[in-house]
Amino acid sequence: MEKVVKLNKRNGIDDINFFLDGLEAEETVKRYRKSIERFVQKLYGIDLDFVQPEHFKKLTYTDMKKYRDYLRRKYVANTVNNEMAGIYSLLKELNRIEVDGEYIYDINVERLKVKRSKVTEIDSSGDISWEETDAWIKHLGEEQVANHERKIAFIHLARITGLRKEALAQLAYKDMRELEDGIWQLRSTLKGKTTEVSIKEQDAQMLLKLRVDEKDSKEKILKMSTKTMERLMDYIKKTFQIPEERKVTIHSLKGLSVYEAYLSSNNSILVAQEHANHSSMETTYSYVKNREKKRQQPSLYMGKDLNEGKVNDLTEDQWKEVYAKLSRAAKYEILQAIEEV
Repeated sequence: MEKVVKLNKRNGIDDINFFLDGLEAEETVKRYRKSIERFVQKLYGIDLDFVQPEHFKKLTYTDMKKYRDYLRRKYVANTVNNEMAGIYSLLKELNRIEVDGEYIYDINVERLKVKRSKVTEIDSSGDISWEETDAWIKHLGEEQVANHERKIAFIHLARITGLRKEALAQLAYKDMRELEDGIWQLRSTLKGKTTEVSIKEQDAQMLLKLRVDEKDSKEKILKMSTKTMERLMDYIKKTFQIPEERKVTIHSLKGLSVYEAYLSSNNSILVAQEHANHSSMETTYSYVKNREKKRQQPSLYMGKDLNEGKVNDLTEDQWKEVYAKLSRAAKYEILQAIEEV
């Protein structure tokens, strides 16, 4: 039997606050409040303080579907599902509120439920390493694969910018501009969301060498459709015998880019979030957490001899050999420590 809450007098905002007060984590409270504010503003065009029980009581399946579709145009699948789950949790709690022996909401939550957005990117894309993509690029060049220069540019651009395949396919030379000191900027707009990414001079020159008509600013940089990109990834997986259970996809390149941004910024999730152009930090964290979990397993370090005397005995060449074998995370840490000395 569900718990019944007896209240003498309530209005919409009181009931929402009552629901939020029942949540344990402060960050969860903030996230749910923001979701509810967005929901009320989008559906009714009012601030949260002015919402009344009648607003929720007249909700329809069509309202919920339209709102879900609105979120889809702005956020990735995981964020959409989390937003909708927060709204449904609120509606369920509102149904428990009773005043003077009468339930004041009476919302049929089950009828309002819409299909969850399919998660096809973050959760369904396996991890790849920078060294792996180096091997792919080397292979494409050595084997002189058809249009290998554009295919190499695609892989490299995807791993340094974190742009989605749709955005990469749309990039034109008008989206490139030189800033200063050998820094260039790429400006990409996808689904109304603009991303600006800085690239190095050598990367910009790689793209400029692919240009056919210097007078056509609308000329596409890669001249590759998303289907061509998919076929390239299939070729790579077959050539390098990457097993299906690794779930390597084009989106794995974005995952690599986000993680590289995280490592190179001394493990700053904020820097990684900005690089990925994510609206939610939780989305960025979902890219990072599984990799970090694997890298930080205590079993990897247990029982190791940490005698620093071994370090002092290394020659310069031995140091270089050791450094070459380190993970990229360890290399970043060493380089950052050197900068601080």
